[in-house]
Amino acid sequence: MNLVTLRTLYLEHNFLTEVKTGTFVGMAGNLRTLSLRYNELSHIEAGAFLRLSGLYHLFLEHNSLTEINNNTLVGLTGNFRSLNLGNNSLKNIAIGTLDHLTGLQYLYLDENMIYDALFIEYLPTTLNLLSLKNNSFDGIANGTFRGLSQLRYLYLDGNHISDLSFVVSLSNLLELL
Repeated sequence: MNLVTLRTLYLEHNFLTEVKTGTFVGMAGNLRTLSLRYNELSHIEAGAFLRLSGLYHLFLEHNSLTEINNNTLVGLTGNFRSLNLGNNSLKNIAIGTLDHLTGLQYLYLDENMIYDALFIEYLPTTLNLLSLKNNSFDGIANGTFRGLSQLRYLYLDGNHISDLSFVVSLSNLLELL
């Protein structure tokens, strides 16, 4: 299938269980938005997005993903702007998983089971919005957000955080919930 002029692809509300390497080969180059939300995705093969160098937005929320690692998002480049992984079953984000997304501005990780905030220190400095609502954080260390000087919106509601001293390093925030 050769769909090189395709810009937007919505495959929502289906019963997709995995994304295999090569799935999007015929769509390489011009695809800007890919939505796989509301499926039953539990696995994304390494390199599944390898040929999608022009992708700006990837929606993977409302699936059954339990992990993303350093190879899950390989192929997405500096053009990439927004990633939504909300409403999955993620417990941890491996360090280095998102650091190559040098143009990432919006990251949604709501409604997961993430408990370790260490990955935040390695997020791209271009991040403007980070949503971590309704996860399992009980604390966030001072300095965790040190490199995120462009962060304007931080959503942490629905966690178990009792100490907000980490907020001191977030001088450019416009909204903190």
